[in-house]
Amino acid sequence: MSDETPTRFEDLANELLFDIFDYLDIRHIHKGFFGFNQRINKLLDSLDNISLVLSSTENGNDPAIEYFRSKVTQLVVMDGPSCLTDFHRFSNVRSLKIHASLGSQLSQIHPDNFPHLSYLMLGAPQDSLHRLYQDIFSGRFTFLKSCALPTVPLRYMDWSISTSLRFLSIFSYPDVLHVKTFRAILNSCPNLFHLTIFGRFNHSDAVQTNTLVHQLNYLSLITDERSINVVLDQLLIQVPNLQRLSLQSLPMANAILDINLVQLAATLHQRVPNLQRFTCHGSAIRKNTFDINTIRSLHPCFTRINYYQYGHPNFDALSTKVKSK
Repeated sequence: MSDETPTRFEDLANELLFDIFDYLDIRHIHKGFFGFNQRINKLLDSLDNISLVLSSTENGNDPAIEYFRSKVTQLVVMDGPSCLTDFHRFSNVRSLKIHASLGSQLSQIHPDNFPHLSYLMLGAPQDSLHRLYQDIFSGRFTFLKSCALPTVPLRYMDWSISTSLRFLSIFSYPDVLHVKTFRAILNSCPNLFHLTIFGRFNHSDAVQTNTLVHQLNYLSLITDERSINVVLDQLLIQVPNLQRLSLQSLPMANAILDINLVQLAATLHQRVPNLQRFTCHGSAIRKNTFDINTIRSLHPCFTRINYYQYGHPNFDALSTKVKSK
């Protein structure tokens, strides 16, 4: 063995030390390495893009969190309100994921506390999201590009414009999303590229004509909506430039997304003439309605559709994910 081969931890190259730090939580890094020597301290000072996961049992005075808080760019709050109530200490966070119900801490998700936020996910229903939704859809989070929301916006009259938002997911189930709310989202987010909606719809507020020319590229619906053909017609009239459409049934027992494919094909031809890709999974069609070749001939984007076994006495299932048997 060469005499130049390092035999002590402190002799390792900086790159190797950084690789080691990548596998460790910041609490372990601080406890195990801070104060080791001046060189290691400088390396710790140079760390950036740190991920931090908080839980309800977190020690709010943890010296590791206090030491690295200005370097945290990805923050995850897990199982219940964290005792770290001062979110403003993490002002450099770019990605914020909330899996817990925050209660009074919800007010701290504010542009002043997270001025650089580009990704926000709320995984648990909150008591009141009106103020936060107003900030999101009025562009007050200047850099927010992607957002996942746990409930449907119910009030939108005071929204202005969010030019940064490009990707949006809304979990509305078991509540319903009104077609007018869909339109309000499009009006508020002129640069929205991909919209995903998980739930059902209220189409009583029908949109008969289109005065909105939105650039939405990709619409994904995960639903068991019984009037899916009616809903699709009302949604697609508002996004004439759509290029991708995805339909999936809700991931629940016996969820059936009953589609009239002839009507759907006519809607796609009329409403979204530039559609390039259609995907579906869990969609249902009544048995003995069409053979697969007839289905594929209805629209150029139907060529990837196949049958698969559904286990229902009255329906066959359609999918673009599996091969026909």
